[in-house]
Amino acid sequence: MSLPSIGDLPLEQRRIIRAWCMYDWANSAFATSIAAIVPIYFVFLFKEAAGDDGTVLGIFTGSSMWSLGVALSTGFVAFSSPVLGVIADRVPIRRVLLATYMTIGSVFTMLAFFAPYAPEPCVWLFVLF
Repeated sequence: MSLPSIGDLPLEQRRIIRAWCMYDWANSAFATSIAAIVPIYFVFLFKEAAGDDGTVLGIFTGSSMWSLGVALSTGFVAFSSPVLGVIADRVPIRRVLLATYMTIGSVFTMLAFFAPYAPEPCVWLFVLF
């Protein structure tokens, strides 16, 4: 028994599969470039900005600051997702929300390119992530 070809599927199912493939492609690129490389670059920039000691207030290192940024952004998503989920389920604006957050995420990711040219590159990356 062979698996069906994607061409044999109804148009609606092909569109769903194509959408998931595009999502996975974009998410993989983000995870590879931003989530894997930027933390290392951030720690390097932080050490340059913090001086010999490599800490701020004797407490925060580059790694701990990046961890704090990830924790804050994850907390924001955790607290806002239920509210946005209810809104998306009850009001017919799913595509508007998707397009809005996709645009914001894309713009912030593209702005990360300018970190080396910012007055404080580690602050720039911290805010954008």
